[in-house]
Amino acid sequence: MNVSRTGMFIETESPLQPGLRAFFRLRPEEPKLFKFNLEAEVVWSRYKGHAGKKIPKGMGVRFLSGPTQSAQTLDGIFSMLNRLQS
Repeated sequence: MNVSRTGMFIETESPLQPGLRAFFRLRPEEPKLFKFNLEAEVVWSRYKGHAGKKIPKGMGVRFLSGPTQSAQTLDGIFSMLNRLQS
């Protein structure tokens, strides 16, 4: 998973256009963990992958802080994810 406090890469066959805003659900692989809904803006998109170089199609998104999502909430989410990956 390529994710940080400010954004993430989403591998997908149908990347959205840069500039679009969307809601994404982040679901850790551990089924007992809770899910997060995050608002983000698409910053860049890769419409063609490169199989030989293991570069997939996808898009880079920047998380947005809004009334339902604060920087403090994002810090808590990624702190927990970092502990799980350790």
